[in-house]
Formats: sequence, structure tokens, C-alpha cells
Amino acid sequence: MSKVEYLGDEPTLFLDISSTCTGWAVASMDRKTRKAKIKKAGVMWFHKDWDHGRKYKEIQDFILNVAYIQFRIQNIVAEGYMVNPKRAMGTLVIPEATGAVKASCYEAVIPLGFRTILPQSWRSALGIKKNKKIAGTKAWKEPTKEVIENILGKLPEKIMNNITGKERATPYDLYDALGVCLGWLSREPNNCTEFVLEEGAIANVDQTS
Repeated sequence: MSKVEYLGDEPTLFLDISSTCTGWAVASMDRKTRKAKIKKAGVMWFHKDWDHGRKYKEIQDFILNVAYIQFRIQNIVAEGYMVNPKRAMGTLVIPEATGAVKASCYEAVIPLGFRTILPQSWRSALGIKKNKKIAGTKAWKEPTKEVIENILGKLPEKIMNNITGKERATPYDLYDALGVCLGWLSREPNNCTEFVLEEGAIANVDQTS
């Protein structure tokens, strides 16, 4: 499930799926030079009044109409998810959304490949460690942001919300998606050692239709 593989040098979509917004990045690598280029990256917010099914449909539309058609992705790598047995009640949105992503892969003329990488795997690859001085999820989020910006440079502090059309603070989901990307591409057998965020890569994709 979480075994890193060489998927070729064609563009791959990397996802950090969550119930409020989903971070994404499209990147390709050159196996000869071990250099990876992040071509586009952004965040897809979901409307607060949408039910889960509408959110999953929005992700599917993004994959098929944007990532596949516009960015010509051949594979998808999503962050793997493990269920906490102490919090197993209710709808598990991320596993359901992941299933929707898997189904989307078979809408392509040639089905897209699908893989996952667990958070501990991509964090380990990038040397990200929990900040024990910070409480809650920020204990992982802040160190991730710091490492990603050390590698790629400073990211925009604000990004346009695809629902409201207004700028808002860049969410951690973008940094996590980039972490999934860099972690996957830096681990064996990919072994990328250089990462470049192309000019204009941080995208504002309109998915409100």
C-alpha cells in the first residue's frame, strides 16, 4: 500500500485529502538527473454546506477535467490514511474520498495509476520531526511548513479561495501535499536530490461550477 515506486518521468498528481479542503501538487522527475519539478500546486476548498458526496464529486471533477486533461497526469499518489480505533465513529471522509479518487482513475482512456504513501514515510524522507513544544496538529504542520520552504523557498502567505474568490491564509494542506510529493520523489528508487518549484506554479483553480 505504501511502497514507493518509480512511476516514470511523466507528471504525477500528489494529494493531501481532507474534509474541508484538499491540497494538491503536480510534479515530474528526471530519473537521469534526479531532479524533480513541481509544475503546479494549489488547494481545493469545499463549500461548508456541501455534503460528503458533493465533495467527492468535486475531487473527481478536478482529477478528470484539470489534472488529467490540462496537466496530463499519468499517476496519482495520495497520503495514506490509518484509522484511529478510538475515533472510529461516524463517516470516515478521507477513506471514502480516497475511494472516489480510485474510481476516477478508471474514467481515463488509459486508467491512471494510484498509490499511497503514509505520513510517517514522507516525513521521515524529509527529516520532519514533531515539535513537542506545540500542541495539537500544528506540532506536525509547522515543522512541515518550515522544511518545505527550506527546500522550495517561501510560498505565498495567501491564496485565492476557489469557493469565494477571495484570498485567505494559505492552509497547511498545501504544505502537506508538497510534502507527499517531495517525500515520494526523494525516497528510493526515485532518489531525487533537487526540487524546483516552477515560476507561477502556485495555482488558483476554479472548481466552483
